[in-house]
Amino acid sequence: MRGTSVLIAGAGLAGLAAARALTRNGAQVTIVEARNRVGGRVQTSREPFRQQQHAELGADLIDQSQTEICRLITEVGLHTASILRGGFTAVTEAGRRRRIAGQRGWVDLARRLQPEVRAFRLSEQRWDGGVADALAHETVAHWLDRIRAPRPLRDVATGMRGFFLADPDELSLLALADQFAEDGVPGGERMFRIVGGNDRLPAALAKALGSKLQLQSALRRVAHTPDGITAAIETRNGLREGRFDYLVCALPATTLRDIIFEPAMPDDQREAITALKYGHA
Repeated sequence: MRGTSVLIAGAGLAGLAAARALTRNGAQVTIVEARNRVGGRVQTSREPFRQQQHAELGADLIDQSQTEICRLITEVGLHTASILRGGFTAVTEAGRRRRIAGQRGWVDLARRLQPEVRAFRLSEQRWDGGVADALAHETVAHWLDRIRAPRPLRDVATGMRGFFLADPDELSLLALADQFAEDGVPGGERMFRIVGGNDRLPAALAKALGSKLQLQSALRRVAHTPDGITAAIETRNGLREGRFDYLVCALPATTLRDIIFEPAMPDDQREAITALKYGHA
C-alpha cells in the first residue's frame, strides 16, 4: 500500500487500530476526530480520585476471548489486571440491607430464558428470521413483566448494564437470547482491565501516530470520484477539502448519520443508520 492515501474518520479504538495497521503497511494515513480526545467509547476518569485510583466511564471489560485487543495491549507495552473473578454480580439497596445476586442469579436467568433460546437456536440463530424479529420487538423489561420475574431476577437483569451497556427497558430480548444461545452465562471467561486505566491503550496508539492524527476535525461530506474520494473536514479554522484514495469510516451511527455522502447510501442502509440506538456509556 505504499503511496496510497487513506482518510480515517474516528479516533476510537477501531480507527486507531486501522491507522496503526495501514501505517505499518506503508499507507499515507490521515485520521480525523471531532472531539478533543481519542478513545471514543473508551474513557477513564481520574478526578476527583486519589492515590492513582480511577473509574471507567465507557468500555470497561476485556475478556480472554478478545485475542486481538489482548495482543494489541501487549504490543504497545501495557499490562492487564484480572477483575470480577467470581463473575458478574448485581448489588442493590433494600432499606438498610443489600441484595447480592451472583452467578446463581445468572443461572436462574438462563433457565427462565430457555424457551426463547431454544427457539432462536432452532432458527439457526438467524437475525433476519421470524424468531429474531419477535425477540427484537420485546424489551428485556417487558419479558420480565411477562414471566412475572421475582425481584432477585430483576436485580440480575439490571446488573446487565455493565455487560450490554443498556438497561432492561432499552435492551432487546434478542441481544439477551443471542448471548445465551452463543456463549451461555456472561462472565464465564477471565476478564481484565488495563493497569492504570483503559484509556492508556488509545493514548498509546495515538502517540505513535503523531501528526497523522487531527483532533477537533469533523468529517462533514464525502464525495466519490473516479479516482478516490473528496472529503470536506470541519476544523477550528473552518471547512477544508482533501482528496484521498480511500476512506475508512470508524464512526458510530449517531455521528455517521450527520455526514453527507455523494452519491447517497442505499435507502435500507441509510434507514438502519438513522434508527440505530446505543446504550449509555
